[in-house]
Amino acid sequence: MTEDKNTFEQELENIKKESKKTPFPDDIDFEMENGTSDKTMNDKIVHANPLFDNIPDSKELIEENKVDDVFRKLEETAADLKIHEQIEAEEKKKVKHKKKTTIVIILSILLVIAISLLLLSMYAFKNREEIKKAVQPTLVPTIEASTNEDDSYKLPEELLNQNSLQVLVDSTHTLSKDFVPQNLATPYLNSTTDVIQINAEAGEMAKQMKAAAESEGISLTVTSGYMSYQEIEEKAMDIISLNGEEYAKANGYLPGSNEHQTGLAIDFTDDPTNINSDTPFNETAAGQWLYAHAHEYGFILRYPQGKESITGVNFTPNHFRYVGVDVANAIYNKGLELNDPNYTFEEYYNVQK
Repeated sequence: MTEDKNTFEQELENIKKESKKTPFPDDIDFEMENGTSDKTMNDKIVHANPLFDNIPDSKELIEENKVDDVFRKLEETAADLKIHEQIEAEEKKKVKHKKKTTIVIILSILLVIAISLLLLSMYAFKNREEIKKAVQPTLVPTIEASTNEDDSYKLPEELLNQNSLQVLVDSTHTLSKDFVPQNLATPYLNSTTDVIQINAEAGEMAKQMKAAAESEGISLTVTSGYMSYQEIEEKAMDIISLNGEEYAKANGYLPGSNEHQTGLAIDFTDDPTNINSDTPFNETAAGQWLYAHAHEYGFILRYPQGKESITGVNFTPNHFRYVGVDVANAIYNKGLELNDPNYTFEEYYNVQK
């Protein structure tokens, strides 16, 4: 476009110079003497140039000897070409600016995405333990109330009151994450850990029971008392990773359904130096003494042998639950009446599962 414009303007300038009468001072007398008119001279100069072919009415203007009008139109054409060139240059500039803006926007978006991914990875690394627990929600139940409304309606109030000595805790009737029992105490029970927390009443009766056993030459050592929901959950995660969720559920390890959160459950051993003894606790002198006398102090064997379908938990000979002296004796006596030494808490209260 620029080259065409320069050529056009040069031709225009040349024609304007040649078309004036003053450029022919040496030849004018000769031309006049030979009968050549100004019109003929102008016609020769103008008509022979191809630039005039694109000018409307150029031939008529030449015939009328209006060469100045022809040049005026040529100048208008040159001006139009210049304007067109400016418009074209402006359009190119807009396209270039638009491309540049688009590139900047794309780069900005990519930068934001990269920064977001970096921050996300930093957060994930910093909170990896919490995330690990969050992606395994099915490992532990989080039910905080009975899922069986009909069954709950039939149960007596003391089984539904979480601070009751007879509160029912199982996979259907669970404790909330933030539940902490009332009246916790730290009695000395010759435990395998520094401090054992337990319900104050249960702790006092456990001390009396332990003293009675010792008077008969039986050593009782407590291995576990109150545990918080979080402590139970951590232990359950370890057990699940080794043995699976079904095993944890069948043995009462899952949080919310673990009786240790009530502060009313105690686990025993007869040998604190070997709590993982191959000898089942129910076959030891300590286990047999508890089986025969625990009810006298308000404790029951919570998960007796052969009653797994009723309690929902496998036989656990070292796990005793405090339910109060009156209720423990009532359960024991009902078992004697029915000739069932393994009569359960669920059977006594007619809990249906």
